[in-house]
Amino acid sequence: MRSDNGAAAVRRINTAACWAALRRLGEASVAELAAAVGLSRPTTQPILRWLTTHGLATRSEWRTAHPGRPAERYAFVSRPVRLGCLDLGRDGTVSGAEIDFTGRMANVRTIAPEPGASAPEAWGLGVPQVLPAADLDALVVCMPGVITPDGQVLRVRCAPEWGGRHLKDLLALPGVGMLIVENHVHMAALAESRMGAGAGAADQIYLYIAQWLKAGIIINECLHRGATFAAGEGTRIADSGRQLNLIASDPVRLADQLLNLIAEPLAVMIGVLDPAIVILGGPGAELGQDRLRRRLATAVGAHFIGRAEPELRLAALGERAALFGAAIRAMEVGGALVLDGEHVAAPIPYMEETP
Repeated sequence: MRSDNGAAAVRRINTAACWAALRRLGEASVAELAAAVGLSRPTTQPILRWLTTHGLATRSEWRTAHPGRPAERYAFVSRPVRLGCLDLGRDGTVSGAEIDFTGRMANVRTIAPEPGASAPEAWGLGVPQVLPAADLDALVVCMPGVITPDGQVLRVRCAPEWGGRHLKDLLALPGVGMLIVENHVHMAALAESRMGAGAGAADQIYLYIAQWLKAGIIINECLHRGATFAAGEGTRIADSGRQLNLIASDPVRLADQLLNLIAEPLAVMIGVLDPAIVILGGPGAELGQDRLRRRLATAVGAHFIGRAEPELRLAALGERAALFGAAIRAMEVGGALVLDGEHVAAPIPYMEETP
């Protein structure tokens, strides 16, 4: 909790809003920016001067054909804060990128695991190849399992020996001013909600279907992590006591098996959370050329006679979803670093270059 008074808090919020709007506009006069954020000119002008003083905007004078004093115009400046994002895949794949405040993702790299290597071994080998050697102001790492945002690993099924340890002691990370660690499925849910199949919906569920059924929950546009950071961790999908083979030769039959296993748990989640949209992701979601989604919508709808059930959509971002989510989170963290802890909405990230 902050100890400052209400006026200071309002000023920080207004400053963050002006900086985000200036980023969106690129360049604006005091009057244009005031109109964009719904503030008065006397409130907006000192904020723009503060942004200029702190290297977050530049000022220029713009002369028109009308006589009188030139208008003040301000342009957005992407402050040189070094941000990074890292995705540790359950199979040992490591992906990473550097990000700036415009959403540009540069130096995007993906390292596949060596044959026979365990996930922890592959992560240890891949991370130094993906991350820059220079120090980072903030790094967001997403990985499977239950972890605290400060990097304490509570449990990871593919790396049980990591339980109870801190990520900084497990991986050769560069110097990092602020390390944030998030669940892989949670970051995929965040990305789908901001720039994928769930864009525009305040409340949604991202259901990841593989050998394990997991979920990312978005409530009022915010990621819900839970009291022990395990929200949506889910359970194993089993068929007669065995894991399902998601590379089966008969995807239609497998889609029917999945339907019987997940329709009821999904209906319970929908009944409790009442989302507008359910997004289906992971290898199981693409089976049978959309057969699972269509039949699942019918099966779930049967549980909600007399009320509207949410729309079911297939995920849009594919394997990059978690990395995009980590990039969005890194931009949020970076914005807080330069704006006295105030949250700034992150722009939609985009790839400047690929491996």
